[in-house]
Amino acid sequence: MQVDIELYRHELSIPLRPPIRLPVIDIAPDHPRRTLVFLHGFGGNVSQWRRQLTHFSDGNRVIAVGLRGHGASGTTLGPFSTAQLLQDLQAARAARSDLSPRLHEVRLPTLVVVGQRDRTVPPEDGRLAARRISGAQLIELPTDHHPGDEAPEAFLAALREFLKESGSRS
Repeated sequence: MQVDIELYRHELSIPLRPPIRLPVIDIAPDHPRRTLVFLHGFGGNVSQWRRQLTHFSDGNRVIAVGLRGHGASGTTLGPFSTAQLLQDLQAARAARSDLSPRLHEVRLPTLVVVGQRDRTVPPEDGRLAARRISGAQLIELPTDHHPGDEAPEAFLAALREFLKESGSRS
């Protein structure tokens, strides 16, 4: 099914000091099988997940959350640390009850995808995240910083396989 993701885009106000606004695309069918959350890397934005949001929105709730200082998140003074971005996601979770920034507490099937040639966020960071999340699977694609855009078919195939496997475990 073809979905116009712009119809599902909205802004989430996070009451931090100073307050921030994060762009969110949240598509949910009436009876979703699961919720998939897509977080872009540094320099990305929620629209980069267009292909994945469209592909998986038929039977799943799909959510893409923008990061502070990226895309349409509003003007915010940088630079931004990973800890600060995690704080934003924790505040978004409190507002939306969808995200968990404390990796060791995640108890849901999790797929971590990294680009093997990523120089923005070293692949080791993704490997570390996968080790900290109990039962997480790690996929490394031969890409730079945006595996979903640079190798879309390989990314979709990895995610489809992960969903098939995690569906049999849930």
